[in-house]
Amino acid sequence: MEDSIIKILEKGDFKPKIKTALNELTQNVVRPIYILKGNDYFLQNFFINYLTKIIFKSGAIEKFFLSVDEMSGKEIIDKIISQDLFTTKKVFILRNPQKLKGKANLELIKLCSKPIENHVLVLILDGWSNSKIIQKIEKIITPIETQTPYENEIVKWLK
Repeated sequence: MEDSIIKILEKGDFKPKIKTALNELTQNVVRPIYILKGNDYFLQNFFINYLTKIIFKSGAIEKFFLSVDEMSGKEIIDKIISQDLFTTKKVFILRNPQKLKGKANLELIKLCSKPIENHVLVLILDGWSNSKIIQKIEKIITPIETQTPYENEIVKWLK
């Protein structure tokens, strides 16, 4: 199924940034930080699952979902920057980072500028945000569009 979705994305000009990111992953080019921008949960999950498949191949997957609604900003940043003795690869998924407050905002921007080795951070923006933290992060990292296509684009997307 993954191959057929990648082929669909390659055929059209739908989501050129997600197409590029998936092609990079297919060539084992993994970036330390990704921003998924849009509210299409299928595309978000597809990208994250494909990313973890490439990173972990057949090994154990270390994937952590971090929620601003359930954790403090300090807890989230501490979790992302913590490293174990065995330097295992880890994927951290943070939904709606624009909700971080105070010092955690600055720490996240610093983290985007200097990512942690062996850690991959996926920031998910469910909608379009004009928050200052997102504007600063988007100057460092180009977002991947994960927006559902408009009706007039669906036919083009399916061909």
